[in-house]
Amino acid sequence: MKNLKEYLVESTFKFKKIEDVQKYLDKFRDDETSWRGATDELRDIARYSREFLAEYDNIEIDALDFKSFKTPAEWNSTSKKYIMDNISKMSKLAQGKFLNYISDRY
Repeated sequence: MKNLKEYLVESTFKFKKIEDVQKYLDKFRDDETSWRGATDELRDIARYSREFLAEYDNIEIDALDFKSFKTPAEWNSTSKKYIMDNISKMSKLAQGKFLNYISDRY
């Protein structure tokens, strides 16, 4: 039988690699038809990726204008691409800090 600490460590998902982020983002459908499937989670992660890129690598990227998105599918697909593009531009240091940060939140 596992003790509580072992159980919590095993059951807590951590973003360890970029592939983990992609796997997490894949749960948001690109063909989403309901606004319930296009959540603020994506908006927040997009903002975090932009902020970490600016803070650690001095690369300024324009923020997404989420108010301009007309469909949930556009919200999801554009956000996911933006997040992954930003991560790919980050240094290893920034990527590590970003992964730790979102691990604590999601």
